[in-house]
Amino acid sequence: MGATHVVTGHYAQIIQKQTLDSDLILSEIHRGRDISRDQSYVLFGISPERLARMMLPIGGLSKSEVQSRADQLGLVTAAKPDSQEICFVPPGDHPHLVAHRLGGSRAGDIVDTNGTILGKHPGIEHFTIGQRQGLGIAIGSPLYVIHIDPETFRIVVGPKSELPLQGLLADEVSWVADVPTVPFECLVQCRAQRPPAKAIVTRSGETNFKAHFLEPTVDAPGPITPGQPAVCYDNTRLLGGGWIVNHGAL
Repeated sequence: MGATHVVTGHYAQIIQKQTLDSDLILSEIHRGRDISRDQSYVLFGISPERLARMMLPIGGLSKSEVQSRADQLGLVTAAKPDSQEICFVPPGDHPHLVAHRLGGSRAGDIVDTNGTILGKHPGIEHFTIGQRQGLGIAIGSPLYVIHIDPETFRIVVGPKSELPLQGLLADEVSWVADVPTVPFECLVQCRAQRPPAKAIVTRSGETNFKAHFLEPTVDAPGPITPGQPAVCYDNTRLLGGGWIVNHGAL
């Protein structure tokens, strides 16, 4: 299209820094000034080549400042309410979408870690690792989804202590910054609303890494779940990330 740059509305910042040993200017992605609105988490797949042609003009603003400017410009989206749902799945009914794409629900048994059947469920698409609500069973103490078996359609539940939260394995990794090839300490964030936690990251080739958490994560909001991104930070600087394929004591 002949464009020199691409501008997006993410709440994140691009900071340019000069290298110490040359006049080369490098672009870095950092968290947005308004941490509560930060969206740098979703930008881990940006390549360094594309980063050089990217602009993030609202990363240094708060949400109220953006809304005020939009109102001054007469934009119809100035008063648009927030949404955390999937934009193409109204009204957030993702189990129905998944079941439709798969040709039907994957109903099956809910079992404990010993294999004892505790109940039935309408489909594995209704559950995620760490889920507590909506299980439809009660044994007098809280139960959490520990494992989902896509072959047998079994949902395995157990106490919070059995949630595998010590580490994770990520693949399809993309690094937006230069990172060491040897194990290094950084912050790893596993959900958009989950605070980052200190971890030792060990790279395995160009597209995989393991993260071993140095802090307890069992009480953090939101479970660590396969299929979600694991994103690495050096303080506020985005280093890169990948897709969680396994988690637990790795």
